[in-house]
Amino acid sequence: DREVPLRAALSDRLGLPVQVDNDTNLVTLAELWFGSGDIKTISDFVFVSVGIGIGTGIVVAKNMLDGHSHAAGEFGHMTMFPQGEYCACGNYGCFEAYASDRATVLRYKRLSKSEKQNLLLKDVIQYARNNDKMAIQTLQETGYYLGLGISNIIKSVDPEAVVLGGRLMQMWDVIYPEIMRAVDLHTLVAYKRDVKILKSSLTIRPRLLGAATMALKALFSDYKIVR
Repeated sequence: DREVPLRAALSDRLGLPVQVDNDTNLVTLAELWFGSGDIKTISDFVFVSVGIGIGTGIVVAKNMLDGHSHAAGEFGHMTMFPQGEYCACGNYGCFEAYASDRATVLRYKRLSKSEKQNLLLKDVIQYARNNDKMAIQTLQETGYYLGLGISNIIKSVDPEAVVLGGRLMQMWDVIYPEIMRAVDLHTLVAYKRDVKILKSSLTIRPRLLGAATMALKALFSDYKIVR
């Protein structure tokens, strides 16, 4: 059964109010509340969480966009290449199937003909740091695919910024030029003129910080300061 009332069940069991959301929305909320640098001044942004899959959170006028079915921001499953790579969602050619950690590892294995079992993104990153040309090429290709997906996000949402998070951001100097190359090629001039492409300012347990932020947000939403 996919329609499990998890929040109500946990609340009944614990005897406490419970909040539930997906991890990308939590990281987006944490970035909204505690982001530093340029992010502090931005009112409208899309957070792109790159991991096993790709999740996105949308912030408009300093507020999270939830959606009618509480599923806004599923850009990870927008179709980039019809009849393309198979995606875990069951469709083909999704953004996630080209730019996620899983896609990056698979592409490296194909390129290098590696037979290593349980190869992880951290391994590919380490190979790139050791000047493995195929690892560097693989990460650059992922950067390009990220930029291609981001160009569609920009055209859809017109944000002030797109913020990226995930282990892959450790190789920002490798992927950022390719992200911008794809954005420049595939984004209309009217949209790309002012949009910022930033990496997350959060480095320590952003999901946990987001969960705490969600609890704080719920706790104080019913309170007002009266003078």
